[in-house]
Amino acid sequence: QSDTITYRGLPGLKQALWNITKAEGEYKTFEVDHISNLLDIKFSRSLRQRALDLGIRTYDLSNSKVHRKADMEPVDLSLSKIRYISPDILKIKFEIIIYNQQITLIDYFKPEPIALEIFNPSLSLMMNQMFDAFWKMAEEVEWVD
Repeated sequence: QSDTITYRGLPGLKQALWNITKAEGEYKTFEVDHISNLLDIKFSRSLRQRALDLGIRTYDLSNSKVHRKADMEPVDLSLSKIRYISPDILKIKFEIIIYNQQITLIDYFKPEPIALEIFNPSLSLMMNQMFDAFWKMAEEVEWVD
């Protein structure tokens, strides 16, 4: 079984991102950038706080080796893990979020932002396996204040 939902514009993008708070325990992201560097701080912080309140673990693969905790507030580093993957191995230009049996694809940079949610157990299994393989290749990030 498969289903897709398309979200357009900033309100649609925010809805698709808010939907990750429905993750059952965790979500994994091929991260273009921290959400607070892409969207407004108020929304970014409320999304992060909701995930913290629900105890959702997050795993982010990033092409940035150095990260500032201030860019991720509020953050609990026991729940939020980030690893660096060299762009020579995987250049992340399109955000992919994996949770439950769903994949969310996000393009922040079109003239109009767009997100696509795909509900498909087989695709979710495959994307989880791909993420986990890249995660094993990735390195710890450097944290600065």
